[in-house]
Amino acid sequence: MGDIAMTVPIVYSLAKQYPDVRISVLSRPFAKPFFDDLAPNVEFMAADLKEEYKRVSQDLTHFIVA
Repeated sequence: MGDIAMTVPIVYSLAKQYPDVRISVLSRPFAKPFFDDLAPNVEFMAADLKEEYKRVSQDLTHFIVA
């Protein structure tokens, strides 16, 4: 949830500064309300990483650096 809270203001600023650029956000379904009505050029796409996109979740673990 903290990552979402930190991302929303950044996406909002980018969307306002560049209104002609379409911004797509891919995240878990619970995050959708944070991006609803954020800006007209922001699109939210939900991905269920535990079921439908399980393989994507497993592949992404290779890119996460702690």
